[in-house]
Amino acid sequence: MNDIDQLRQLVKFFNMEGCECDAEHWKDDLVPIQFLVEEIKTDSSHLNSLYQFLPARYPKLFEKLLLNFRWEHFSDTEICEFLPNPNEQDFSTFKRLLFRDKYLTDFCIEHGYLPFAEGPDVSYDRFCFDLNGAKTNDYPVVQIDHEEVLSCTRIGKPVKWADSFREFVDLTIKLDRSTRPSRYLSPEDLR
Repeated sequence: MNDIDQLRQLVKFFNMEGCECDAEHWKDDLVPIQFLVEEIKTDSSHLNSLYQFLPARYPKLFEKLLLNFRWEHFSDTEICEFLPNPNEQDFSTFKRLLFRDKYLTDFCIEHGYLPFAEGPDVSYDRFCFDLNGAKTNDYPVVQIDHEEVLSCTRIGKPVKWADSFREFVDLTIKLDRSTRPSRYLSPEDLR
C-alpha cells in the first residue's frame, strides 16, 4: 500500500459516525456539522510558513497527511484527536491551534517533543514526535501528560505509542472500534 492509500485508510476514521461536537462546532438550528475530509493536494513549499515556528520537520508521512488531506474540525480517532487542517495555503489554523496553549507547546518543543495532536475526548495531553536521539525523520510517537508539564513543570515519563508515525497510523487503522473501547486507551490495548 502506498503512502496516500495508507492515509486514506486513516482519514476514514476522521468521518466516524457519532462524533461528538461541543457547542462551538454546531451551526444553525443545532444541526451538527459533518466531519468531512477532503483530498486536496498542496505544494510542499507551503509548509515553510509552519516550519518557521518549529525546531524540526514533521515525518514525511505526516507531511503528506497535512499536504493531501483537509479537515475542518478536531478529528478523534479514539487514540488521539488530530488538530484541524482546513483548506488554507499557510496552515494558519493548524499552527494557531498547535500553539493555543503556548506554554505547553513551547515546553514540549524545548524538551525535544514536536506536538501534532491532542489526547482523545477531553484529554489535554499532547501527542508528539520524540526528536530526542532520533537518527531518522520518522520519529517515535509519544503521549505527554499535560498535568506533568502544567502542574510539575516537567515532561515526566512519556508514553510511547509507536516507533514511527507509519506504525502509529497502522495501529489507528487496525483498532477494533466494534467493541467501543474505553475512551482512554493505552498502547498495550492495541498490541
